[in-house]
Amino acid sequence: IDSIEPSASTGLPNVEELLGRSLHEVVDTLDMRTVLVNNFRAALARLLYPAADRTNGDVRAQIEAVLEFLQDPLFLNDIGGVIRNLVKELGGQLEVTEGEGLERDLALCGTFRAALHRQVSDAVARVLAAVVAHMDRDANLLVFHVKELRPLWLSLFRRSFAESAQRALSAARSAKGPAGVIEVPSDGAAGLSFQARFPFCFYVDRCVESMR
Repeated sequence: IDSIEPSASTGLPNVEELLGRSLHEVVDTLDMRTVLVNNFRAALARLLYPAADRTNGDVRAQIEAVLEFLQDPLFLNDIGGVIRNLVKELGGQLEVTEGEGLERDLALCGTFRAALHRQVSDAVARVLAAVVAHMDRDANLLVFHVKELRPLWLSLFRRSFAESAQRALSAARSAKGPAGVIEVPSDGAAGLSFQARFPFCFYVDRCVESMR
């Protein structure tokens, strides 16, 4: 017996549904809200923020905020769609036969199913980290707290990310492995932190400048 615990609570498929599928085919079938909730902390651990004064309280507040935002169907739909597209571009197959990666995951996880789940979770966490790095540039996620701005926030997210998707994909690829990190951009002058008050103002500024 490999594992007798049901996998439904993780949002990830059973072993039978994982075999013979590419990574993006597996991700297409996930319970995206559950998977993102379970992997957000792992994604956050991969992010390198520019602010030296970022505290544990800031991190806890960010986790609570994103877990709340994931209950918003429109937010979940947009971030889920972006993650599925990036995983498809990321490519790759699950390692289901003997190999160095599978042996390491088996040693860490204990069961074959857990080892396969680790591969899926690692890919989702890396991609999610790249997406959050874009979303939280200049503390932009805080703006989503303003409910009146949420439709505009989501619209600008889709537009701005479409221009940054290849950069995010490159960051997700480079962050493979436990030590991989992704830098969160900041537009603060002289290394100072900058907190936006308008959704994706860096993108809006670039659009305005291009019209001159």
